[in-house]
Amino acid sequence: LLRSGGAAAVLWAAVAVFSREQNVAVVSLLLAAAVLSGRYRTATGLASVLTAWGVWVVYLRATYGVWPFLPSEGNFALWPFAGWLSAWRGLDASPSRAWLPAASLLQWTLLLAAAVLLAVRVRSRLLAAFLALAVLLSAMVGPAIYVEVWSYRRVLVWAPLGLWLAAFHLRLTWPLWLLSAAAVLSMEAGLGHI
Repeated sequence: LLRSGGAAAVLWAAVAVFSREQNVAVVSLLLAAAVLSGRYRTATGLASVLTAWGVWVVYLRATYGVWPFLPSEGNFALWPFAGWLSAWRGLDASPSRAWLPAASLLQWTLLLAAAVLLAVRVRSRLLAAFLALAVLLSAMVGPAIYVEVWSYRRVLVWAPLGLWLAAFHLRLTWPLWLLSAAAVLSMEAGLGHI
């Protein structure tokens, strides 16, 4: 993204932060990479995007009297993988209904393990940091995020994205098969089968 030119990076950064607040961390990583690589014009543009987002958040707070974020109760856990474990414990006792959520959780577990493996193998420090943050976010979200398949697949998009980028960076195909299983399970969730 940084090699594509400053204007493209700034445009995509603006789209990212104004669509989902967790992308502020991704843009912050890009900002750090831009500064470290001497791309100061891009860094200035990314800093401007983050500043505009911050102004927007403060404006919303001033207008509505509350911060525009979800309450933290249940969204984050005190212990790593507490939300993930609650999802495993919450599987329906009926085998005819529990196999799809169990398959989704198993696929998610394999995806996170693959993300850790590729974070160690990938040469790009930025991509390795992105994968590490994706796994950390997945580990620290709470039961409110892992309450259903659709919820954690919608919120925790960093891990699949990082895995996809690392697979292309390392020219590996097996992570793409793991990701294709996620697409099938997401469609099942969307159709209401999970």
